[in-house]
Parts: sequence; structure tokens; C-alpha cells
Amino acid sequence: MKQISSSNASALGIIVLVISLVCLGTWPALIRLCTWGEKARHPCHVYIDYSLSYVVSSCVPILASLLLKSEQGTSNHDASFVVIAMVGGALLSFGNIAFQWAVVVFGATLTTVLAIQASLTVVLGTSLNFLLQPDQTARPNLLMLGVLAFLVAISFATWAQISYVHSKHRENYTECAEIYSNSNHGGDNAEQKKQGGLIALPTILDQNYAEHEVMNQNTKLAESFYSDQAPNRIDSFYSDSSVIAPPGQMDNTRMGLCVAFTGGLCFGFFSPAFNVAVNDPFQWSSSNGGLSVAMANIWFSIAFCCSSIIGNILLMTTHSDVIPHSTFWLYLTQETWSQRRLALLGGLICALGNLLQFQGGKLAGFATADLVQAFPLVATIWDVVMFSEFRHANFKVCVLLMSMYAAYLLGIALLALSIDY
Repeated sequence: MKQISSSNASALGIIVLVISLVCLGTWPALIRLCTWGEKARHPCHVYIDYSLSYVVSSCVPILASLLLKSEQGTSNHDASFVVIAMVGGALLSFGNIAFQWAVVVFGATLTTVLAIQASLTVVLGTSLNFLLQPDQTARPNLLMLGVLAFLVAISFATWAQISYVHSKHRENYTECAEIYSNSNHGGDNAEQKKQGGLIALPTILDQNYAEHEVMNQNTKLAESFYSDQAPNRIDSFYSDSSVIAPPGQMDNTRMGLCVAFTGGLCFGFFSPAFNVAVNDPFQWSSSNGGLSVAMANIWFSIAFCCSSIIGNILLMTTHSDVIPHSTFWLYLTQETWSQRRLALLGGLICALGNLLQFQGGKLAGFATADLVQAFPLVATIWDVVMFSEFRHANFKVCVLLMSMYAAYLLGIALLALSIDY
């Protein structure tokens, strides 16, 4: 029986990792849905709910299981492994905060942010995990090819985003030009029209951008966070974060990409930290190695929750022109249970996804476990269905998106084939 379990461990690990991939691709859409539309919540309130749900979902079942089995397991609770597991949880928290602020505050699209962060996670996480456990990978060449496939996927995703933004820009410019042309039809002479066009067309565009800025910063983020009766707005154009940002907003777009990149670096190191806490590759412990997956996940989750709550309280109490000021008291008293359900569900799904990732890493190797970072495959579907991103995309953008899917699928296959079955 033990031999059968060992022979099927790698295959079982891959199945667990695929389920984890679906979970990790679903929770970001739920979090974004909480900050979307007329009844959008404050992003910090959403993230606190998500963090509390995460730690409860992670710790309570494991602690209950340990109590039922009467397992003390104190001999393996080396303080250094506990600290490393908690560092991994804090890194995950910082990465998630960076994700939410890149999307909600700075207006970067969900598809692009997830693709950037997932690819950085695979490149850093897979490389470090392979160096920590080289014996877990039977075919390192396939592992490296899988990492390369993920890099190709992020390239296609970014290319698709840029192409889509430029096509929207051209459409908006053409529309403004037609409006100006119709308004000046029948003018005094051609020279006045020509001169007027050179001056008035940029004016129209500037007005369009000014309206975009006012609506995006004041109405959409401030009013909608605190009013259940927010007035109807023209969201068909401005609510799509894929549309090109106006010149005055380009700094926000660049900042959003920088924040997303920093979050990707945090994501890249949290899995190797968990690997060290569980497997003790440096042989720091003279007894039985590191923590069990269950115990390491408890400390991981506690650090994740604490750093997330503290970070978001600091963010929401800081005065900003982008999001409204808030307090922890408003978080406790202002919103009802029904408004918190999606954030709590997002925390539950993310906790399940991460636990499955760690358990799959224990079975199939933590380097192979990073195949779950292909979750933009799932997230992009939610993007299109729930947020109408890439709507009316041209043929070139569709081809690039399909190429992104193909590259991710190829990367998953290569990482799965890199282990010894």
C-alpha cells in the first residue's frame, strides 16, 4: 500500500495542482468585483475581509484535524522554520496588496497585472525551488523550457494589451475628429476650417481626457465606495480599464506597472520560503527536518493575515487624492454581511488554492508546483465574461490572446512532464 501511494504521488500532485490553478485564477476576479460598479466597496475594506477569511479557512480545519488526531508535533517546531514560513506569508500579503492597488488605484488591467506577476513568480520561484530541490526534477531541460514558455506567454499578453489600447486610442481620436468635422460643416472657408481643426481637435481631446479624470477619480472611486444610491454614470466606456489612459494619467499607468512588478518579486520568493520551512534543504535541523505542510501553512496564514490587515489599515487611513479616506471603525460599522460575502468567498478560494499548491509541491516537487502560476488562463476568462475586457477586440488582439493561451498550456505541460512518474 505504501509502494502504491509512492508511485502515484507525482500524478496525484499534478491533479492537485490543476485544481489549485483554477482556484488561484478565480479569487482575483471576485475581489475586483467587490470594487466594481455603483455599489463598489473601499478596496482596503475588501482586502481586510479577504485576509480574515483566508486565515480562518486555512487554520481552523487544520487545527481541528490536529486536535482530533491528538498530534502535538512540537518536536518539529523549530523557531527558524516558523519564522521562514511567516516570512513567506508576509511576502504573499505584500504581493497581493500590490496586485489590488495596481488594478484598483492605478488602473492597470487585471489581465496584464496577473500575467506580469505570474510570470515573475514562475521565473524566480521555479528557479529557486529547483536549486533547493534538484533531486525532485527528473528532466531539468523540460523545466527550463516550461519557464521559457511562461515568459513567451507574458510577452503575448503584454503585446495584446498594447495593441488593444492603441486600437481604442485610434477609435477615440477618429470619433472626436468626426464630431469636430460635423460641427464645423459649412464654415466660412477651408483655411479657417484647417486652422480651427488644428486647434479645436486637441481641445476636444483634452476635454474628453479631463472628463475621464474627473469621473474616474472623483465619481467612480469616491462616490461609489460610500453611496448605495450612487447616480447612474456612463460606464460603458470609462469603466473599462483597458481603454488608454489620458496623457495626465500616464504616470498612474506606469506606477501601476511598477507596483505590479514589485508584487511579482514578492510572489517569486514566497514559495521558496515555504519550501525551506517544509523540506529544510540546508539541513538546519538535526531531527526530522522542517515543519509539516499543515503546520507551516498555519504560521504562513497567520503572518499573511496580520501583515495584510496592518498594511490596509495604514493605507486606508492615509489621505490620498485617488481613494477616499477611511477608518477601521467605518470598516466595522458601515457595511452589511451581504456586502462582505464576495470578499469572504475570495479569501476562502485563495486559501484553498494555496494549500493545494503547497500540498501538490510536497507530492510533485515545489519547482513543478509553480505551474499553478498559469492561473491567468482562468482569470482572463473571468475578465472577458465579468468585466468585458478586450471587448470588440480586432483580429490581431484575438490572435495574440490565443497565442498567450497556447504558451501557458505548453508551459504547464512541460512543467508537468519534468518530474519522474
